[in-house]
Amino acid sequence: MKQMKAKGWLLLGAGLGLVLALKVLADGVGTRPATAEEKEFYKSVYDTIVKALPPGPAGWTNTGDSSSVKELKNTDMGSEKYPRKVDYWGSWQDNQKLQESQLKLAEAMKDIAKVPPAQIEQYVKDTTMKAAAKDTTLRMDVKANTLYQGFYGKFTQQPAIAGGQVFRSDSKFNNDGGWEEGVTYVFLGKNWKQVTKGGDYMEAAAEKALPSLAVQTIMVQIKGDPERAKQILDKTNWEALKKLLK
Repeated sequence: MKQMKAKGWLLLGAGLGLVLALKVLADGVGTRPATAEEKEFYKSVYDTIVKALPPGPAGWTNTGDSSSVKELKNTDMGSEKYPRKVDYWGSWQDNQKLQESQLKLAEAMKDIAKVPPAQIEQYVKDTTMKAAAKDTTLRMDVKANTLYQGFYGKFTQQPAIAGGQVFRSDSKFNNDGGWEEGVTYVFLGKNWKQVTKGGDYMEAAAEKALPSLAVQTIMVQIKGDPERAKQILDKTNWEALKKLLK
């Protein structure tokens, strides 16, 4: 009897697996070459985003960007059913200020041998906090056709920019005592709404009447010192970004 039940469960599992496999095939799996129209749309939106943003801070080092994916070559099977996403990002840091902070921390750590073993962990954290440098890193993200963004930690709503809703998360010390910059978010597009039940996030419903190759939403995300983030946003060409929206 036990063997019959076990076989029954195996058959049921196999049947469910077959159903799931068929569903995956129906929805599309794997990748395909992007069409000429998709490539042109992606390039046009990406180039507009890059031109709309100001350069990184003078004297800072570029630590990475999305230039390696500035052209669309392949895409997921079935992706034409959804708004085509286009993402840009770039990051910078003030190496001089960071090096000064590291030297300051190294000097302070020379006294660690005098600290009782039970207090070492707290000593390291407190010393790291005292030596931590602020306004040393910056990251810009712009995402076209993203439909969700979660908020983590404390955040507040700020005055609107270019008609878009704006939120700012707090800068803070992380668990190790290092300094972590807050993030300013700007949401462009008419379908964004804030949700506070089951978490704090922004979401937008895609308009099914619009084609996949149409920009429905734009989210600009600046992670950095509040004043530096404001300077970046003040220099952003918002009209160019808004013209992308349908």
